[in-house]
Amino acid sequence: MSDGIINDEFLYLIANPMKKKKTYVYENINDELLLLLQKKYKIYHIDEDKMEEIFQLIEEKLFNDKIKKIVTELISDIIEEISLEYT
Repeated sequence: MSDGIINDEFLYLIANPMKKKKTYVYENINDELLLLLQKKYKIYHIDEDKMEEIFQLIEEKLFNDKIKKIVTELISDIIEEISLEYT
């Protein structure tokens, strides 16, 4: 951990004594996620390539859900505007 980060943490704690200490993630969590996936799905062989495929599927799902939410909100707003205009 660099001295600059440590100093920033101390300054943060001095300025905000009631708040929790800020936490930083320095390590790569992919190894931990791979281990957790291997533990969760013991009957399958999950390697780094398979994990990357899983991450890609998750990202696509999150993106699609975000698009659906935006479209739903837009349609809802349009319907509301039309109903207000003709009411």
